Amino acid sequence: MIFLIVGEWMILDETTAELETLYIYGVLEILNEPSSNIILKTKKIFIDGGRLIVGTEDQPFLGQAEIYLMGNAADEELLFQGNNGPVIGTKAIGKTIKLNLLTY
Repeated sequence: MIFLIVGEWMILDETTAELETLYIYGVLEILNEPSSNIILKTKKIFIDGGRLIVGTEDQPFLGQAEIYLMGNAADEELLFQGNNGPVIGTKAIGKTIKLNLLTY
């Protein structure tokens, strides 16, 4: 599991190994350059008050970015936001606020 905490801003500039779960409470931004060719591999992504940025309105994403959800039916389902939240399946992107993916 990887946790990006509140106040943390990370720029992803290379393909990841397969992650179990990515929790984003801060900001994860995919490096926005024409030469970017980045794959984010994980079973689940939880965005709880944080942001996943792949381009913006002012600067659409110029490179190539892919998100591979690697889960399978045998993986454990999780509760989003503790016991009061919805169940997140075995391949999922769960978010509480807003997710923007902006490209050309």
